Amino acid sequence: MLMGRYKNLTAESKNLLVGNYGKTPVAPDPELVQMALKSLNMEHPVTERPADLIPNELPQIEEELKRKLGADSVDIDDVLTYAMFPQIALKFFETRANGPVSFDAQTPAAAAPAAAKKASTPENYVLNINSKDFKVAVGDSVVMVDGKECKVAVCEEMLVMAV
Repeated sequence: MLMGRYKNLTAESKNLLVGNYGKTPVAPDPELVQMALKSLNMEHPVTERPADLIPNELPQIEEELKRKLGADSVDIDDVLTYAMFPQIALKFFETRANGPVSFDAQTPAAAAPAAAKKASTPENYVLNINSKDFKVAVGDSVVMVDGKECKVAVCEEMLVMAV
């Protein structure tokens, strides 16, 4: 029986009803199936494995990659890489002979100004514990809670603060 809530089916519901997502655990309402079939311009529901209806595109992708690389043959790993990442795979294939990319670490002299700036500006937080707010400022070597300096220590994986 079709009621108001079944007048319009979502695309996902239609595909589920006609079997595009596989067999449902329980047979769907035949009236809803007919409604979904009509909406999707299908004559009958899918009864086989839905993935078997998808055409194999691997040979076409392999030929396309051979053409773009100007090669007579290509490795299956390259074909799969190109199939998944077509925009960046070609550039990767061109530059992979150069070896892995390495990024040089920042020299200590260049890092020093940034470290000095960070040390001079404390990080400010508001901690809410048991519905009470605490203003916490964490600097390079000091912790302030509500304007009072605290001693901080780590004991057996616990943070201990004394005001």
